[in-house]
Amino acid sequence: MDGRRSGLLPEALLVAFPEIDLQHEQLISFLETLKNTCFGSSDIPTEGFRRLVNDLEQHFAEEERLAMLHGIDFSEHAIAHQENVRAIRGSLEAVLSGTSDAYSFLRYVEIWLERHILQFDRNFAADLRKSAGVRSHQG
Repeated sequence: MDGRRSGLLPEALLVAFPEIDLQHEQLISFLETLKNTCFGSSDIPTEGFRRLVNDLEQHFAEEERLAMLHGIDFSEHAIAHQENVRAIRGSLEAVLSGTSDAYSFLRYVEIWLERHILQFDRNFAADLRKSAGVRSHQG
């Protein structure tokens, strides 16, 4: 992930912890790039798909590092990461073997990421802010 903002992360998905919001935005931006690449094409950007999974894993590792650094119980969140990486890798293998289409895979990852942010990362970011003494400017 390169540190630049794309403007593609909807306000509803902001968690008010800049490091995490930036990573989420970069993931959403890369997903959009891959969807645009796949739309109307029969070519599968295999390396791009693998990079997406790798970027997700790096993001998850960063969240786990932050939790450890701030003394936050991350066990349930970590299990969700592990289960979802397994599911995403399985979906990617289906695309690469030709039993599923690329655009459906990307949409699946996008929906999963949005849901994960709302169900897990929002609360995690609140715990991080509390631990770090940072106040949210969101309502």
